Amino acid sequence: MDESKIDQWSDEYVLDRHLTPLLKHYDVKWRGHGRLYVDHQRHNIETAQRIVTDLSITLGVSTSEVGSRLMQLNWLKDVRRTCYDSAHGSGPRTGWHVSYGTTRIVTFAR
Repeated sequence: MDESKIDQWSDEYVLDRHLTPLLKHYDVKWRGHGRLYVDHQRHNIETAQRIVTDLSITLGVSTSEVGSRLMQLNWLKDVRRTCYDSAHGSGPRTGWHVSYGTTRIVTFAR
């Protein structure tokens, strides 16, 4: 992928334009924790996975890139990692990946 395409999809305005309708479609409500909040509840995990996958397909970039960019913008808050970090000192690196039409969160060893 050429660098200008990467810059374009990752632009805050462009990403917001694609994310906002998905938040409405999946009925994600603002509860003061971030635009997309992931904790240990199955519904929150699945909804976040669907949104990241949809953005990935629409924008033509990997789910890892989308998930990372959303985290950089503080639009995706995954407290599962935070809980692990506080309990274990340093947490695993987390990535968003698509496998056979589904998205899963994969933890990589450091």
